[in-house]
Amino acid sequence: MSFRKRHSGRLWVAGMMMAAPLSLPLVNLVVPVLGPATVTHLFHRLSRER
Repeated sequence: MSFRKRHSGRLWVAGMMMAAPLSLPLVNLVVPVLGPATVTHLFHRLSRER
């Protein structure tokens, strides 16, 4: 089973949590910095779980 299929729920929630603040005027400047950091952290955390 692929990584994406095993963790699709967590990845979807992480994406939604990054997409929601993009509608706020000043917060949308921070999301492009925190988004990739969050996904990288999540990837390394989930790949260790196996």
